[in-house]
Amino acid sequence: MSNARRTLRAVPGGAIHTHPGRPQLATYRVTTGRPVRDRTRVNPRLRALLDAQDGVLDWHECGLPRHIVEYAERARQITTPYPGIVVDPRRLGEPDLRRRAALLAAGPTAALSHLSALAAWGLPADDSPAVHVMTGPERRIRLDGVVAHRRPRFEVVNRAGLRVTRLEDSLVDGWPLAEADRQRAPVLHAVNARLTTPRRLATVVVHRPNLTGRRALIQLIDRLDAGCRSELELWGYERIFRGPGMPRFDWQVPVRLGTGLVYLDVVHRATMTNFELDGAKWHGSPQSRERDLRRDAALAARGYRVVRLTHERLTRRPAEVRAEILAILASARMRG
Repeated sequence: MSNARRTLRAVPGGAIHTHPGRPQLATYRVTTGRPVRDRTRVNPRLRALLDAQDGVLDWHECGLPRHIVEYAERARQITTPYPGIVVDPRRLGEPDLRRRAALLAAGPTAALSHLSALAAWGLPADDSPAVHVMTGPERRIRLDGVVAHRRPRFEVVNRAGLRVTRLEDSLVDGWPLAEADRQRAPVLHAVNARLTTPRRLATVVVHRPNLTGRRALIQLIDRLDAGCRSELELWGYERIFRGPGMPRFDWQVPVRLGTGLVYLDVVHRATMTNFELDGAKWHGSPQSRERDLRRDAALAARGYRVVRLTHERLTRRPAEVRAEILAILASARMRG
C-alpha cells in the first residue's frame, strides 16, 4: 500500500451534521489505481515519421522499437493494411495513399502498372480498390488487394515519387481492364495532353499480340494518327466524314493566328472550309461562344470558311449533316 498511488474520494451520502450551524463533515475512503493512459495520443516519434513519409511507412526500416508500433496498432492509432506497412488511419480514404502502401509492401523492384499506373499518371482511369503492380518473373507477390503482374523486362519511371511503368506500357496494359464506356478516355487524354503519340503507342501494341481488345485499340490508334482528338471527332470520322461521295479531309490542321497556334478540327483544303465539331463541354458557355466567334473572325481573315456542327446534330441526324457538308462544299467550288 505504501507504493500505491493514494486517492481520496468522497463517499456518496457521507455527510454528517453533528450540530446545527457547525461545518459539514464528510467521510472518505482511500483507493488505489494506475494512471489512465491516453490511448488517442500517438507516440511523438511515430507521428513525426508518419508525417514525414506522407502517411505511409515501413516500420521494419523506420528505426522505432517494436513495442511502440504494436501498442499503436492495438490502440487503433495506426493501421497496417499489409505486413510491416504502417498507415495513418485518418487518410485511409485517399486512393494515392492506398497505392503507395501497396507499392511499399510489394518491394523496391515493383512498380505501379495497368489502371493503378494510369491513375498515378493523372489520367482518367477506373481506379478500383485493387492495386496493380508489375514485378519481375522471380517475384511472387501475394497480398490482399494487390494484383501482381510479372514481366521479364519493363521500363520504370518516377511519377510524383512513385515507381510506375512507362506511360505507353501503362496505357496498353490497362486497355483490357477498363470499363467499355471509359476504355478510350485515358488514351485520348494522354495524346491530347501530348504526353505520348499514336506512333509510340503503336510500337508497344506490336509487342502485345495476345492483348485482349487489341483490334479495337489498333483502330483507335489509327484514328488518333489521322488527327482525331475527342469522342465526338471519332464519331464524326467514322460516321460523317467518310463514305460514298465524301472527299478527303485533314484533321487537326495547325494554323497560326495573332493569338497563337490553333488546331482546326476538320479541313477541306481545296475549298478552305473548316468544319468544327462542337461538344457541349467546351462550347456551351457564353465565354466559349465569344472565344469561338473571335477565332472564326480571325480564320475568315485568313480565307477560311468556318462551319460549326453541334454534338446533337452530329449524333442524332448524321445523314442530314452529311448532305449539308456535301452541299456546302459544292457551293464553295462553284464560287471558286
